[in-house]
Amino acid sequence: MAGFSDKNSDSSGPSRYRYQSGLGHAPAYMVAGHPYLTGTLLAANKEFKVAFPFVAKRIVVAISGGDGPVRVSFRTQVADTDLDVAAAHHYFELDGDEESMTFQVKCKEIYIKNANPSTAAGFQLYAELTSIPTGNMYTLTGSGLSGGPAGGSGQTN
Repeated sequence: MAGFSDKNSDSSGPSRYRYQSGLGHAPAYMVAGHPYLTGTLLAANKEFKVAFPFVAKRIVVAISGGDGPVRVSFRTQVADTDLDVAAAHHYFELDGDEESMTFQVKCKEIYIKNANPSTAAGFQLYAELTSIPTGNMYTLTGSGLSGGPAGGSGQTN
């Protein structure tokens, strides 16, 4: 057609047929992830925020020296925030040297806190990252992550 210009096309062809990685794009989670490693020794009662360069699909956290416990959460555990993560127990606690936990989640950040008020504790972290930019990831919040207690029927006898 003379004079027709497809605004969805460039020199490599129609862009509407180009796949892009995003939160709902299953192949981004199916392929092997890009490795990401970090770790540190945390002072007593200090929190460390790990901000990933891309959305993670799997995270392994392990205690590596010092006296635990170390608490892992997806929101800050700092007491002066309104999230109430620590009071509502919205964290996973690792309490033995070389104890580890694997999280199969999509997230752009994770928080690791040394819950020991008097001694240091270390951690190591491995993450598998997707090719999804962190700007595509929403903030993790809600029941079981921040605020009041998680849903459920409560304590039973």
